[in-house]
Amino acid sequence: MIDEEKLAEEATNFLQQLKFDWASAKDQNTRIQELLEEQSKRFKEVYNKVLQQEAASHVSSKVLQQEAVIHRGDTEGLITRVSQLEATLANLSNSQKQEVSRDQELTDELVSRVAQLGITLANLTLQKTQSEIHVDVHMSPQQSSSTTAGNVPPRHSPHDAGSSDGRPPSSMSLIQNLYRTASLLMFMPDHHLMKDDIVRTFKEARSMTIWRRIPQA
Repeated sequence: MIDEEKLAEEATNFLQQLKFDWASAKDQNTRIQELLEEQSKRFKEVYNKVLQQEAASHVSSKVLQQEAVIHRGDTEGLITRVSQLEATLANLSNSQKQEVSRDQELTDELVSRVAQLGITLANLTLQKTQSEIHVDVHMSPQQSSSTTAGNVPPRHSPHDAGSSDGRPPSSMSLIQNLYRTASLLMFMPDHHLMKDDIVRTFKEARSMTIWRRIPQA
């Protein structure tokens, strides 16, 4: 026969063990769920941080791109400015070279004119000296002795035919050279080393002619 009491006792023990196992499993599931929720929360926080970092990186990348564009524009502007400055310097250098060349040509021409003035001045001085001491061979000794250097008419060679206004060719050449030299002196720098000598020769030559309308140096 089946012992009912024993069977009931075993059933009771089984149910109690089942309740205990169920309670333990429930507690364990609760702890696991809490751990999963906590882990999920951490994952969300990490994910949000990653999103923030990506957004910040994207913004930083845009800022860097904008700065790069600005720097590139500034660099191109600087390169263009440097090129313009180089071209300006080259033009200034060429202009200075041309100015130096013009000054050299002017100086050379002035030196040549002064040399011509010196020669003309020497010739004119020699002609005046000869005209002052010349005595016509057709005069009598009394006329020769009584004639002064100031009223003896000068003797001109065939090559000294007068100009239309009565001046000899040597005087006309002197006047032309004086006019040319005066015009050149207007463009000669005051600090030039040879200007004083040229002006002195010019004034000396000008004093040898009676045409007073020649420009002053």
